[in-house]
Amino acid sequence: MDYGKRIKQLRLEKGLTLHTLSLSCGLSVTTLHKIECCKVKPQPQTICKIAKSLDYDYDELFDLVNSQSD
Repeated sequence: MDYGKRIKQLRLEKGLTLHTLSLSCGLSVTTLHKIECCKVKPQPQTICKIAKSLDYDYDELFDLVNSQSD
């Protein structure tokens, strides 16, 4: 599983809308949507912002993505 799909899954598990997450991490709804749909590959600093807003750190999110790939 890639970052976009995992971010969407975590967002939905936490009951957050794209709008709510965008406000929390300082990204536009459009940007988050493109990341979740795998239309753009997020930069590491963007992943950090999203992970923090989802109550994860970068390494935790990276480990979660990699464990889903196995």
